[in-house]
Amino acid sequence: MLHKVAVLAAAAFGDRLALAVAGHSGRQILIGFADAYRAFAVAQPGQYAATQLQLPAEIGKCPVGHLRMIELSYATLRGYGLKEPYLTDAIRFVRSTLRGFAALETAEGFGHPRDLDVSWRGVLCAIHTALSNWETTEGEQR
Repeated sequence: MLHKVAVLAAAAFGDRLALAVAGHSGRQILIGFADAYRAFAVAQPGQYAATQLQLPAEIGKCPVGHLRMIELSYATLRGYGLKEPYLTDAIRFVRSTLRGFAALETAEGFGHPRDLDVSWRGVLCAIHTALSNWETTEGEQR
């Protein structure tokens, strides 16, 4: 049953991400993607958690919703001119950062009174800067 929830949640999550990035490019696609990611993870923590589950083989290697989430992640970061294997490294960085922020926010783990949205914008600026300067060869920056 939980795996069926994961498939349905991934479809809903993928739809939100797609709406958020449609028609955007450059930094705006990153912001749209990240804002939609955070909004879904915080508003639907159970569904979001289900999208992170490893699915059994009988469900399929990559259901449509999961595939859409993956494709949107890669499409968002391709705008930074990244190619493999660096694109995958950057995806892991962005996903870890967004997931960590959302997890802390959901758990009310940010005790400081500073406005979370202000901190979020700073995080997105840092992600953009990191992606704009991502190493594309071993030991060298673009």
